[in-house]
Amino acid sequence: MDTIPRAASRQGQADRSPTGAPRLRARGIILGCALVIALAFLMPYINLSLRKYDWAFRPLPTGPVFVLFLLIWPVNTLLRRLRPRWTLTSSELLLIYAMMAICAGLAYEGLWGYALDYSAYPFYAASPENRWGELLAPHIPPWLQVSEPEAVRGFYEGAPGLPVPYRLWVTPVISWSAFALGLYLFFFSLGSLLRRDWIEAERLSFPIAAVPTEMAGEDTPTIASALFRSPFLWAGFALPVVQSLFQIAHALAPAVPYSRMFYNLGRGFTGQGPWEALSGTTAYVGLDTVGLFGLLPVEVSLSLWLFYLLNRVELFTFAALGYGQEGFGARLFSPDAFINYQEAGGCIMLAALVIWRSRGVIASAFGALVGRRAPRDPSDPVSRPGAALGLLVGGVVMAVWARRAGCDLGVFAAFIGIFIAYSLAMARLVAAGGVYVPDVSLAPRDLLTGLTGAARFSPGSLTVLGLIQGPFVRSYKVNLLHFFLNDFKIMHSARLPGRLAAVCLWVALALMMVIVPWVILHYAYRDGSLNFDLWMFRDAGDVEFGQLASSLSMPEAPMAYLPTGLACGAAAMAGLTWLNARFVWWSLSPIGFVLGGTWGLGQRMWTSAFIAWLAVVSLRKVGGLRLYRTVRPMFLGMVIGHLVMMGFRSLFDPVLGLRMHLSAWE
Repeated sequence: MDTIPRAASRQGQADRSPTGAPRLRARGIILGCALVIALAFLMPYINLSLRKYDWAFRPLPTGPVFVLFLLIWPVNTLLRRLRPRWTLTSSELLLIYAMMAICAGLAYEGLWGYALDYSAYPFYAASPENRWGELLAPHIPPWLQVSEPEAVRGFYEGAPGLPVPYRLWVTPVISWSAFALGLYLFFFSLGSLLRRDWIEAERLSFPIAAVPTEMAGEDTPTIASALFRSPFLWAGFALPVVQSLFQIAHALAPAVPYSRMFYNLGRGFTGQGPWEALSGTTAYVGLDTVGLFGLLPVEVSLSLWLFYLLNRVELFTFAALGYGQEGFGARLFSPDAFINYQEAGGCIMLAALVIWRSRGVIASAFGALVGRRAPRDPSDPVSRPGAALGLLVGGVVMAVWARRAGCDLGVFAAFIGIFIAYSLAMARLVAAGGVYVPDVSLAPRDLLTGLTGAARFSPGSLTVLGLIQGPFVRSYKVNLLHFFLNDFKIMHSARLPGRLAAVCLWVALALMMVIVPWVILHYAYRDGSLNFDLWMFRDAGDVEFGQLASSLSMPEAPMAYLPTGLACGAAAMAGLTWLNARFVWWSLSPIGFVLGGTWGLGQRMWTSAFIAWLAVVSLRKVGGLRLYRTVRPMFLGMVIGHLVMMGFRSLFDPVLGLRMHLSAWE
């Protein structure tokens, strides 16, 4: 379906293991743990107290890349001159990065931001008008609640000078952690089974893993390493740095020009008949996104922007036929809902195809549980029978948790099955396409209620599914499955011992899960969480629990045409995959199909994908593969420069008196 870019010369060199075992010593593990602990305290402070850029917002997290850059320069560069024996090796640096990357997302959007909010917000925002106290509170498990009025008010409005009521939060924190560990064990086990097929058999490009791997590509990486000696790398690095300096200058002196490079292309279509369907069309150019997509095979970058344009054509066609977003046609048929189900069908089919391709490994793993022989590989994070057992244990833990919370097991099985399929599809997009904003328009609960109607589900089931969606399902950017697979790719490239590296990843996860909730609570009760990110601590709860209250009070009916959308999406994905695998001339990856109508592709990626595709195609037309290999470090430099600059600005903007929140896209 997707192939590795042959031009990725340095990545290929990293994959060709050098002779001899990597130099991985205890100091690398200790330093990795220390940096994870530091991030656990630092990231909530930066994002909440300083209201700055989230260091773990996307599959390539800013914080770990920024720290890796600092370890290479100035730390390793100085050690190389002053104490050569203390210099960190490539394997140690990559293990440290992997430990930070796997857990960074938990510090905010990936778990604890939503989890803490969802334990208190239904009680804080309850009113006679929304009837949440009547509709929601009876179905929220007591062990997920923080309902004491003063504690809830202090969390959202602040209670400076008063002791933080940590005791009231112990049970919810432990309860959320139990479900999280079951889910993460499932993802870890699934990723370990898919690892060999994706990395060695199919040779997916893993462009996100390529960034840290190539930064630490030499045995003892320094600023004098071959990659950092490339003038093209520093030319690319300079572009986001200059852009960011202009933003700082504009903030200090508004007369200095600055543009976010975000354009509303659909403004002129408003009120223009069927053309109004295109009124939401935008264009955004992110230099880091252009750089990342410049590392992709051209068939993948082509897929990303072409399927977005095809989505626009589909919307216009529906509107021209009389099925717009308003009026009589919209009451009969919703184009947006149909397209959302179409993309969901594509996601589920993509996940099914991935499982089918790896069916031999999965069958071998479960066969080993009943005594059959299974291959052993010391580079595997866990043995095959261990992975099969992890899938079973993780699934049972989640099912028991959901049942005790009041969800019917059949409903939970359907919900978690859809979520795992989505996660698998998004992990595939990240591994094969470097998708910076993996996104699914249709939440698993909404898919189920749209197909069958909300009345088919008990109030307890609907409530539990709503509670789970925020901390675990809402943001696929920080979904742990693609982080595990990217880390496995890094471990493979660095030739790290699989079992030892896996233990280090779990230690990092445990440290982050234990520390972060209490740090967030400290800042929330000191400053008030409503003074932080309003989407996280107000708007997301309004949307989730408002929709839940609506489903409980006036259950929505099923929409008869939605199964057709689901089937059409699945059939389209199967057909596109077959064409891509069957015909050499079909140079279009199918992965863009499942993103066509999503916010991430439409608002943040398609324009950058087009620019990167055009640049790579032009380079290859002019100078062939040799010219592309020469210029390729420029794309890496654009990614590294953006993330490093965001890291520095998160720390030093307050010194300049700049209180603006740094957007992840600026």
